[in-house]
Amino acid sequence: LSQQKSESSSGQDTAPAAVAAGLVHDVDKLQQDTLSLEVEKELKILRRKWNIRLSWVSEDVAVWNRLLAARTLVIPRKQDLNTWLQLASLSRRNRELTLCGNVLQLLGAPLDGAHDDATPHPKVLLGLFQLLW
Repeated sequence: LSQQKSESSSGQDTAPAAVAAGLVHDVDKLQQDTLSLEVEKELKILRRKWNIRLSWVSEDVAVWNRLLAARTLVIPRKQDLNTWLQLASLSRRNRELTLCGNVLQLLGAPLDGAHDDATPHPKVLLGLFQLLW
């Protein structure tokens, strides 16, 4: 790990591709498994593994967006709330305010003025307040 982080920028360019390849491999493996009680256990292991892999990726908004889009094939956004909120925060810090707003809206934030019966998660509302601040 320390070798990967100390490599030149060309090494950093390959990290997202390697993470994406790992995600695709893991999705294929999960799809081959039969639906059983083991699937939930596998999902928990995959979440942990993917969170570790995401920590290796540079804070590049475009890379995070692509990786999380692939991740939604297995884990819905609302079940992976903290990771998507990290993307919203990263987008906000990088002045990608439209993307930040879109992510928060996908997570249930009332950006369009429509009032749903469902109340968004408090962390989503906090992200919305941070965006509007």
